[in-house]
Amino acid sequence: MKKEYFLAKEIRTVTGEKLKIFTLTLLICTPYIYCMYIHPFTHGGWENAQEVWFDWQSLNSGMVTLLGGLIALWASHSYQEKQHNIAAEHRQREFIAAKSFLPEALSELTEYLEKCAEILYEPIMRHQHFGPIRIPGPRRDPPTQPVRYRDAFSRCISLSDSDLSKHLSNILILLQISDARIKAQACRDGTTNIDLTLDNTARLVELQALVSYAFDHARGEEEFQIKPLEFKHYHNAYSQLGFHTAGGSWLEEKIRDIIETSKR
Repeated sequence: MKKEYFLAKEIRTVTGEKLKIFTLTLLICTPYIYCMYIHPFTHGGWENAQEVWFDWQSLNSGMVTLLGGLIALWASHSYQEKQHNIAAEHRQREFIAAKSFLPEALSELTEYLEKCAEILYEPIMRHQHFGPIRIPGPRRDPPTQPVRYRDAFSRCISLSDSDLSKHLSNILILLQISDARIKAQACRDGTTNIDLTLDNTARLVELQALVSYAFDHARGEEEFQIKPLEFKHYHNAYSQLGFHTAGGSWLEEKIRDIIETSKR
């Protein structure tokens, strides 16, 4: 699992500051040590060195103070770097704990989407049998949106890297839109608007594809990376929601056309 972006960035910043302190200390101390210690000893011995130190007492006092300040600054940055490392490790442990509930949350959403798909089966079947004629059908109560998944999603979004956060956020956004559409269709008088039904079906298939895409990462099988969904993802989601029995290849082609048109 890769480290969280912002914490890693802060750690790199602290390490860079320590490198600057080390470089500055080296640039100051190297000529000072040579001029104050090496050169006096090699050109006059102990007596010459004592005379040099006596003549440059103020400089020596200043260098001691400066060196003490640099050491204190180095220690401060080292402590800060250690704290950032501890925070990063703690954040990773929290994310692992949060991610352990993600498969359950995704399964809960899948069950909800399957119930939503049942609302769309009947108008699709009626359209296949009766064509564009609006034939009244029975009303069905829309499924209640689950709530347990929200905590797992919220924690994963706040603790995970940006790719997974964006993916889960996108699922939540599309979920609210799809939920409103399914409720609106379920509350109609039973007449079939096939264009609206197909569009709702496409949105539901797309949402299920996004949910399924996150499963491998949630189970710890692979690192999560945002990639454009391929046809196989939509095909699997289409079959998983049971639309292959409701409309066959005709419906799948319609759904694929709607999704491809919306992405242009």
